Parts: sequence; structure tokens; C-alpha cells
Amino acid sequence: METLPDLIIAPPGTPVPAPPDASAEGVEVWREHDESVCALGHMAGGEHWFHLLGVGSFRFGESGAVVAVPDAGRDEEVVRDAYRRSVLPLVLQARGLEVLHASAVRAPHGVVALCAVKETGKTTLAYALSQRGYPLWADDAVVVETSAEPVRVRQLPFGMRLRPASAAFFGHDRQVGGSRRDPRAHVSGVAGDFDDAVPLAALYVLVRDEGVATGATVRPLSAARALTAVLAHAYCFSLADEARKGRMMAQYLALVSRVPVHEVRFGTGLDRVPAILDAIERTFAGVAPASGTRAAVAGA
Repeated sequence: METLPDLIIAPPGTPVPAPPDASAEGVEVWREHDESVCALGHMAGGEHWFHLLGVGSFRFGESGAVVAVPDAGRDEEVVRDAYRRSVLPLVLQARGLEVLHASAVRAPHGVVALCAVKETGKTTLAYALSQRGYPLWADDAVVVETSAEPVRVRQLPFGMRLRPASAAFFGHDRQVGGSRRDPRAHVSGVAGDFDDAVPLAALYVLVRDEGVATGATVRPLSAARALTAVLAHAYCFSLADEARKGRMMAQYLALVSRVPVHEVRFGTGLDRVPAILDAIERTFAGVAPASGTRAAVAGA
């Protein structure tokens, strides 16, 4: 795929298959932290359907445009924003690319990506790194290509949004660019340059750990441990297709064998941010894009 798919907003009243029951066979389910269902995915008529509850339904095939059918009364810009942030990465993955749930900055040695579950702090730390001179490169999604040497990544359009506490920490009015539905401050937006594939220098998997008394602990992961850690942050529409699942595993094996992966553990508190950044930056000298490979997973 050389270009991003277009998004078509369907007119009101466009027929949409009813979202299936979350327990039905063949239905993919996405949940919030409280385990409530936020999205459902399934196949109908040979096409993929992704129902983002409270926003709209999205239909796409193996190629071509993505069609969005907004829920009744839903603002079109909300649908477009949801497409960029949540749906587009799944479309690309279903069409054969690998996409990581990550924020990223551009360092002199390549792109540095920060993976984490929601509300761990990847956006906050990426923005904090940008304040130290590393330009923002991604928020929420990074497209990974392992066919090149070194491993390369592609940029998707994104808007950097900080939660109120983080916005205040950086001196932003939490309401700037925000809304009642989403009070996060919109502090940066980038159109993205999908055509420009650049080296991926390193991955950092962020983990909240209240057992870390101060600052942060950073440790390199073996390829075997890195595979498990990174796969937890991989976008995936479905694992039902065995051939696609096999390709996905092969590409992530190649990724963790050729790109340094570090685990970063830290406790809660924005006062820790400077120390966390110091700990991450100390590893930068050793994570330039490698031309060789790390130990094979089987022997790691």
C-alpha cells in the first residue's frame, strides 16, 4: 500500500448491519478499562465492519475507500477524528501492514516509539521529549515495515492531545482545543507524511509500577520477552485468518530481532517526568539503527 485510503462519509439513513452481540461467534470486541464494550468488529458480505459505539460504523474491504456511517446526531468532525485515531490503524492492519499503538518522536538516530496501554503516559512522555528538542512524530499509531534494512516506520496524520493534568503540567489551558466530550488539550497536529519511511531506532514499552520508588527503571528486553511485550500493543482487526496471523507473527519476530526494545517502569506522578526522560535519554547512545540482528527468539 503506497497511499492512505480515502474516507467517505455516507449520508444519513444509509443502511448499516446491526452491531452483533459481543458474545456471538466471529465477533471482535474492544473494551474500555472498566471492561465496558466500546467497539465491535465483524465480517458481513465479504467486507469488514467496525462499529465504534456512540460514534458510527465503518465499512472497508481489501482495497479502496473506507465508508463511515455516523450515528444519529453525531458531528461529522467527530467521526473523522475517530477514523484517524482508531479506525485507520485497523484498516491498514487488515490490509497487511503492521501498526503499533504508540506515540513517537524523531531523534537524531531515528524514530523512537513509546508503547503503552491507555492512560499510562505515552502521550505525556512523547510531548515532554518534544520539549527537550525531539520533534513529535506520532501519537497513538506507528506503521512498521520490516522488509527494509534497517526497520522503517511510516507516519500517519495525528493530533497530540494531553489530558487536563498533563496540559496543566506543561502550562497549557486544559480547555484549549478541547470539548465537553473530550476535555484534553489539543497541543499539536501533524498532517503526516505516509510516503516517507524512516528508520526506527528503538521501542520503549511503558509500564506503570508503583513499586518503583523514584524516577524510572529502564532495562533492555531479550527478543523473546520483547515479542510478548510489543505484541500487546499491536493493532489487530482479527486473528481469525490463519495466514494473516502467521504473517503478523513473522513481521513482529523480525521487528524485535532487529530493533532494541526497552521496558520502562515508573510510578504515578507528573513530578517524575524529568527523571523518566533522563533514564530514557541515557539509553539513546546505544540504540542507533542496527544493520545486524539480535539473538534469535528461540535462543533468547
